[in-house]
Amino acid sequence: MEIMVMEADDPGRALQMIATSEEPFDVEFREYLRDTLDLDLSQPPTDAPPEQVLDWTAPARSHA
Repeated sequence: MEIMVMEADDPGRALQMIATSEEPFDVEFREYLRDTLDLDLSQPPTDAPPEQVLDWTAPARSHA
C-alpha cells in the first residue's frame, strides 16, 4: 500500500498543474507516480476520487 500526502487549497488544481508542468521536479514526480503507483496524471481518472480521511487545521497561535 502506498500513501500520498498533499497539502493544497485545491488538490485537483494542484495535480493539474503538476500534470502539465515541464519543471524538472514535476516531470520526475510524474514518472515516479506512474512507475510506483501506476498513476498517470496525463490521463483522466477512471475511478472515483480517493476518500479524504482527515481535514485538520492548526489553531491560530497566540503571541502573548
